[in-house]
Amino acid sequence: MPAKVPTVDELYDSSVGFAAGAMSAHASNSHRRLAVDAVTALEHLLKACLVNRSPVLLVELGRDGNWSSLRVLAGIPDPPVEVLRTISVREALKRADTFFTSPAANIDLKLLIDLRDGVVHAAFDEAVEERLLVAFVKQADACLSDLGRERSAFWGDQLSVIDAVIADASDKALQRVQVKIAAAKAHFTEKFGKLSPEVLAAVRLVSPVEDDLELQHACPSCQSVGLGTGQHDVEDDYEIDHEGDIQGGSWVVFRPESFTCGVCGLRLTSADEIRLAGIDPEWESPLVPQEVMDYGEDYKDYMEDDHR
Repeated sequence: MPAKVPTVDELYDSSVGFAAGAMSAHASNSHRRLAVDAVTALEHLLKACLVNRSPVLLVELGRDGNWSSLRVLAGIPDPPVEVLRTISVREALKRADTFFTSPAANIDLKLLIDLRDGVVHAAFDEAVEERLLVAFVKQADACLSDLGRERSAFWGDQLSVIDAVIADASDKALQRVQVKIAAAKAHFTEKFGKLSPEVLAAVRLVSPVEDDLELQHACPSCQSVGLGTGQHDVEDDYEIDHEGDIQGGSWVVFRPESFTCGVCGLRLTSADEIRLAGIDPEWESPLVPQEVMDYGEDYKDYMEDDHR
């Protein structure tokens, strides 16, 4: 049978089924099945978001034999092909990130995918499973928002369970961040409390070294200069005025995924913790759009290997 382009509705409906399977696995403590069904649900949702823009976004680049798949995805089915090659969930996640943002922790999404793929074998405990479930739900909700679909229709009878899990995880995360900040403040006071105001001001202004994937920011604990690690993303906003001229432009934002202060020792290990610490999740970047696009393959490889 000739392969055909999957539709948004087909991908969405399939994702609904796998999401229900993931929640059922969570209820029965079937950890392996949770990873398999959750990642498959996310893969289909992410691909629905891409197909909603253009089916061509599903084509796998640089793989032999993909010319036939590209023809089908571009709406040229002749001559027909039996197998349609499309991108992996990792690549779908990376491509979707260029169109919309998600509060899901990248490190937890990566672990979830690694577990599904058998790349790692972890001894699950309640805290780990909760983190993975929360990452799954947050990423799925971001996809649903992008697709304009209702959460209640997607999650069905599990919506109240999911909302309770998210609320509980948020409370725990806030408590964890508050403990980290309190400990960092205590460490700062113990180490620098006897210094004069002038020396203390100099200590706070010591600038850590940053590379292309880091940016300095004030520490929420001791107000020293700390360092965020994340990624620079190009944003744009264009519109046509009443005279038919294009107005607007593009700019770069920095989205931190971790934060470290070398003075008081505060370490925030996710975008959620950064937000809960009162730090803006989007920082003004000193780069211009062309500089971000000029990072090239080294930047893409670094992000995929270390931040995904």
